[in-house]
Amino acid sequence: MEETHTAYLILGSNLGDRQACLLAAERGIERQIGHISKRSRTYETEPWGVPPGHPPYLNKVLEVQTTLSPRELLNASQELERKLGRETKQLGAPRLIDIDILFYDDLVMSESDLQIPHASLHQRHFVLKPLLDVAPGLQHPVFGATVEELFQRCKDEKAVRPFAGEQKAGQEQILPYRYIAVEGNIGVGKTTFCRMLERDLGARLILEQFADNPFLANFYEQPERYAFPVELFFMTERHKQLQEELRQVQLFDKLLISDYLFVKTMLFARNNLSDEEFRLFRRLFEVLNDSFSQPDLIVYLYRPVEELMSQIRQRGRVYEKNIEEIYLSSIQDVYMQYLRRHTESPVLVLDVSGVDFERDQKAFRQMKSLLAQRWDAGMHQERICTSTPL
Repeated sequence: MEETHTAYLILGSNLGDRQACLLAAERGIERQIGHISKRSRTYETEPWGVPPGHPPYLNKVLEVQTTLSPRELLNASQELERKLGRETKQLGAPRLIDIDILFYDDLVMSESDLQIPHASLHQRHFVLKPLLDVAPGLQHPVFGATVEELFQRCKDEKAVRPFAGEQKAGQEQILPYRYIAVEGNIGVGKTTFCRMLERDLGARLILEQFADNPFLANFYEQPERYAFPVELFFMTERHKQLQEELRQVQLFDKLLISDYLFVKTMLFARNNLSDEEFRLFRRLFEVLNDSFSQPDLIVYLYRPVEELMSQIRQRGRVYEKNIEEIYLSSIQDVYMQYLRRHTESPVLVLDVSGVDFERDQKAFRQMKSLLAQRWDAGMHQERICTSTPL
């Protein structure tokens, strides 16, 4: 049996919906790191070590029981930060989420990228105050003083106050759907939107592993030659992933959000394969598709092709460099033809033309509120307004 260790982690966020970011980090820690045995209150804190004008942080300390080694714990924390949208580790920079290791048992270690206990925790009230909630008697293995004693000695004068709007885990917004699939053309921002919904709504998230297809770069170079293997690989990988995620009924005890529909396999194949190849492909698809539960709501994000091309250029993925406007137009047409004919469940088309919903909280709230409505089966179209254009 693997040995269990007690680690203390501090969470911080000062961008976007800060409370939702902390809740999403807690859920990720439970899934990927270990059991959270204690939680502090959430505190709103004045930024430390940065020029005036930075937005305030929300901070929280967790006591976690984990079988991970210190190095594995660091790697898992950094991977979770990336999944939740953090783009930089630059000192002092605002961030959606920050996860730092404070203590790991009574271990003392010092490496270039990992110091345990955290080197500055005794100097910062925003660390010591929430730590007091969960472990006031915990002794620092270097200083030989308890957390309470360190707090009394700390000369930090930055403001640290209980957060008045604290939201407890399990109080996330409830939608009238249990399974939502978000679709859209290449570069529209569907994965970003899904990750934002995960943070805000406490959803379980399924993300397509599109970059792992070994034929994809070759397909964009020589589509006629590589269309069939690229589509076959996508179909088998999507089937494997969805089969694992959907096979147990208990997975539906909370909102499930996917950034793709399995039927997109057919739509892209119809667009990319010859007639003979498509007939064979379709027979395989129909066998696999029968085994899945279908989404309660399909959300399609729409942008004009020129915006998609701009988004694709900005994100700079090597395997996408040869995508052409005509290819994106054909994909858009195939999607719209399918969605207009789909009558088994509601289809909500959100026109996000010119909208940077990742940074425009008003636009994102509008999108989220539309998901909270009950829609009849068939297609519905809504235009999203923006105050922060692309």
